[in-house]
Amino acid sequence: MLSPTALIDRFEENAAFVQRVFGEIPEERLRERRVADKWSAHENLAHLGQFHQAIRDRVNWIVTQDNPTFERYQPDADPGTRAWAAKPSARMLADFVTARRDLVEFLRGLPAEAWARPGTHGTFGTLTLAGWLEFWLQHEGHHIYVAMVRAKT
Repeated sequence: MLSPTALIDRFEENAAFVQRVFGEIPEERLRERRVADKWSAHENLAHLGQFHQAIRDRVNWIVTQDNPTFERYQPDADPGTRAWAAKPSARMLADFVTARRDLVEFLRGLPAEAWARPGTHGTFGTLTLAGWLEFWLQHEGHHIYVAMVRAKT
């Protein structure tokens, strides 16, 4: 398992990568639905932007409750995802970087004991806060990859 410092560094690095890779791609290309019934690159990135709030909520639950249980996040049912997707790509990427900076600052402020606190997902079981953050980084990596494929092929 990654250390808290390494996890925070990865969250920062991913934000810089997203800005660097997608910041130069034209809006039309990012929004193009290249696979029927699948999210565009823009929609994948909008999901990641909105997911900051879900991460923040879940971190708060883990830190303030005894082994909270949470269910699968449903991005299509979250009006925030649509709000993020409605933004122009440049604005969305800038807001992503801002949301990430806020999340990183929040994570840096957590006491050392918070990283070992458990939280339980209805499907995936129980992990520590550090484990969940690593899991969410993997989830984010999947969406970054899909967005790259959709934007660049």
